[in-house]
Amino acid sequence: MYNILIVEDELLIANLLKNYIQKANCKCAGIAIDFEEAIAILEEQDIDLVLLDVTIFGDKNGIDIARKLNFTYGIPFIFLTSHSDTSTLKLITETKPVGYLSKPFKEIDVVTTLNLYFSNYTPNIDFFKLNIGKSFYNINLKELVYAKSDHVYIQLFFIDKEILIRETLGKLIKNLPKNSLVRINRSIAVNPNI
Repeated sequence: MYNILIVEDELLIANLLKNYIQKANCKCAGIAIDFEEAIAILEEQDIDLVLLDVTIFGDKNGIDIARKLNFTYGIPFIFLTSHSDTSTLKLITETKPVGYLSKPFKEIDVVTTLNLYFSNYTPNIDFFKLNIGKSFYNINLKELVYAKSDHVYIQLFFIDKEILIRETLGKLIKNLPKNSLVRINRSIAVNPNI
């Protein structure tokens, strides 16, 4: 069953969407009304798709979440909006959503859009959700350059960032998809695909 996050600050609309999701034989992972709540749910659960309103509570909007979905999580999203002005539509298009639903929408539109999307669904294999203890890390395998181990800590080096995790290099290699990292010595493994 596919897991869908709703990011919508109008709770009446969010609850309607939740019902429509269930009618499409999917599961609602939760409802977030702002950027922080959305990120918290994304960090805690495996999400297959996000229904994303452009205008939400807080300083950051749906466009900000869309960028985060693209670059950090690799999770597809469908925009929900009542905005049809050229500048908003241009911003929406630049984020490369997999769909767009104009408010007010009908049940048939939402259910059909979800069914069409999931009938052609292919998971994003460039992103891998690594579970270590109670922590989850979204690993962009296309940007992971190498890993350097120091006992039970590993520093992961990406094209534009670094993160530190508590794990042995052997277990990390075993948990990642095959040939994501290849060990070149006792403490370093490189991504052969870069």
